[in-house]
Amino acid sequence: MDVGPVLDTWRKVLAVDFLRYFVTAAPFYALFWMWRPKWIRGRRLQSANPERGRIVSEVAYSSSTVVIFSAIGLCLVYAQQAGLTRIYKDVAERGWAYFWASIVVAILAHDAYFYWTHRLLHWRPFFRLAHHVHHRSTSPTPWAAYAFHPLEAVIQSGIYLVIVFTLPMQPLALMLFLSYMVVRNVVGHLGFEISPAGFARHPLTRWHLTPTHHDLHHRFGKGNYGLYFSLWDEWMGTSRADYVGTHDAVTAPWCARVIGRAEAARVGLCLLLVAASAHLALAPDASPEGRWTTIDDRSGQVRSVVRVHIEDGELRGHVEKIVPRPGEEEDPVCTRVRGERRNQRVVGMQIFSGYRRDGNRWTGPDLRSGERQGAFARGLARGGGPDARCADIWGRRDDRAGRRGREPGSSPVWILQPTCGGWLAVAATTGAVTGNIMPS
Repeated sequence: MDVGPVLDTWRKVLAVDFLRYFVTAAPFYALFWMWRPKWIRGRRLQSANPERGRIVSEVAYSSSTVVIFSAIGLCLVYAQQAGLTRIYKDVAERGWAYFWASIVVAILAHDAYFYWTHRLLHWRPFFRLAHHVHHRSTSPTPWAAYAFHPLEAVIQSGIYLVIVFTLPMQPLALMLFLSYMVVRNVVGHLGFEISPAGFARHPLTRWHLTPTHHDLHHRFGKGNYGLYFSLWDEWMGTSRADYVGTHDAVTAPWCARVIGRAEAARVGLCLLLVAASAHLALAPDASPEGRWTTIDDRSGQVRSVVRVHIEDGELRGHVEKIVPRPGEEEDPVCTRVRGERRNQRVVGMQIFSGYRRDGNRWTGPDLRSGERQGAFARGLARGGGPDARCADIWGRRDDRAGRRGREPGSSPVWILQPTCGGWLAVAATTGAVTGNIMPS
């Protein structure tokens, strides 16, 4: 058998697949990760950037995925020549209405296929065997879109087989579908939010997924399994509760301030909420007063709203609202605290006080011990394991955190960033942002 024609066809298919992916991913990476104009910087979804080795690995795995996809494409070329597929050549055969409808059907079919294969890949045996490669990118870049283990690449290529053997499509319609697939996949791993404010809430757009949606999946490793639309996640109860709030936070407008137009991750205040304690750091001339919402570091869900204010030059914080889980009280009694707050209602409780301005930071007592002094300069503060008191409200210790790439037993850390509406809080753990919070 003369393999020359086969290899020549494969080279052509490989060239098309290579260009379709790299011509899409490279410009997005260059614009958002290399150039980073000022109007983009405030839309960064995570403060921690991936190491260079991680990006190199993403490119390497993406290249192998392109080779695998091209091999599948080669088989489909010969299947088409043998008359085994449903591909038709003349648009007039079925009309333009069907032409566009077939693209829509292919997109919906792929969305369902991706959701369920994605859920399957999160089954522990498959995750350990293959999907863990993709989840090494906890802060993904556009190159992570195709960063699959070879087995996962084969599984994801199955949608091509499903479509060409079951759905009549004209070649141009198929190419448009594949182009849409690549662009949406790259945007989903962009690491920056490009949709406008309110997009995740508006009834006409909320079903269309944003970069924030999939970024939360990479950050936490669970929930938000969809690719294009939120339908399957909502139907199956796998949507993350913090998605809309996170999108609202990252799309909040930024103000020109006296202290400068610094990036979100570099400006503001650090608040370490460890049970009944707080350690704060503030950029010069900025004020942390306003509402803050706290996020459980384990579940990523909003747990409370805290009103922070300055009184007599002292920074104080009171619980304004509790966001209960199903079956919990809206105003619970805090039974796991010592002293005067024991058996008191949480709503209205003062959770920290005694912090005073000291240059570009706030200093005050460490309320966990009652004796130690805490002073956290501008930037991320790294704390010890949280106290168990009122842990259900502030977030609790998770000694399994190391399995998700975070330091075991690390404390939740809260950064506050100035926005036009007040302060935007971002939850972080040992330097890596783990969740965004709604602006006040």
